[in-house]
Amino acid sequence: DKLDSVWTPKKGFLLHVGYEGSYAFTGTANPYERFEACLDAYTTWQQKHTLRLYGFLGISSGDLPFFKFFNRGHPTTFIGMNYDQLSGNRMKILRADYRYKLTNFFYLKAAANLAFDFEQRWKDALYSAGLLWGTGIGIHISTPAGPIDLIYSLGSKSLLEPKAARSVFYLSLGARF
Repeated sequence: DKLDSVWTPKKGFLLHVGYEGSYAFTGTANPYERFEACLDAYTTWQQKHTLRLYGFLGISSGDLPFFKFFNRGHPTTFIGMNYDQLSGNRMKILRADYRYKLTNFFYLKAAANLAFDFEQRWKDALYSAGLLWGTGIGIHISTPAGPIDLIYSLGSKSLLEPKAARSVFYLSLGARF
């Protein structure tokens, strides 16, 4: 973690890499392996313009339980779909955000993202969505109690209808844990 701020980063990056395995030799009924890598990078120029680049890779093998699926259905990781709608056992995400500083505490923001190589694998079925997308605009307010974000987004309606569009509003209040 090399971010300069938890709530409103201006520069630096955050890298998260994780691996988890449940193996047959341990006596588990559902052996699986799960790997994820996430990079969140920020740069600011002229003290008013901030660019965020976000990438996520999640892959798994075996009989991954649904509660271990990769869940990136949040406005900080993927906009344009409902909360928790983007959950699967394999996915890749690319996202870019632009933030413009109007005052010391008030910002305008825009974002666009794509999810691809998405898969939900269940015991009896395999579902693979096409390209999932989302774009959005909003405001960010920095307060002593944490950030306030209001975002209007347009994106893929569902995993079954990735080319159809729907509007989603997000409201986030306070610190993220």
